[in-house]
Amino acid sequence: MSTRGVIGTGAVVWALALGISVRAHLDAPAAAPAAIEVQKPAKRAAAPPSPAPPANTDCLMCHEDDSAARADGRPVVVKPAVFEKSIHGSLACVDCHQDLATLTEFPHPETLARVACATCHSDAVEKYKVGAHAAARAKGTSVAATCVDCRELNPAPDAAPLVVAFRNAKIAVRFRAP
Repeated sequence: MSTRGVIGTGAVVWALALGISVRAHLDAPAAAPAAIEVQKPAKRAAAPPSPAPPANTDCLMCHEDDSAARADGRPVVVKPAVFEKSIHGSLACVDCHQDLATLTEFPHPETLARVACATCHSDAVEKYKVGAHAAARAKGTSVAATCVDCRELNPAPDAAPLVVAFRNAKIAVRFRAP
């Protein structure tokens, strides 16, 4: 057989095989497309729960001590009996000192965020802003009274008028003394 005959025979066999293959594919019932497996993103682990805010008893572990003071010597003592009778007695320390609500380490840093008294006492803060103390602070005087100064010396709203007058005089002397 010549080369041409071999090639021709090969081509015929190839064509027959191709035809059978195509027919088999067309005659077969339609199969469902192969399922594509889609991987769902892995679920993120739930964030660990936030620590419970410190309770007043946690704060008082240090602040109840008569020697508790800032680095500059100013006291940071809180007497539980006085605090409980004060206007803020029903609150948690972290209700005002919100930057300590997620505290997990004691003692806390000395410098804390300023308490936003206006959150609950907007009327009093507005009156303060138009008063002599705020005007003095605006001029750069650092010894003019702020909310905290009066609050520290007037913790109990039900104190006798003479006691309040004495405390207010103490405040005035403290800030007006040369």
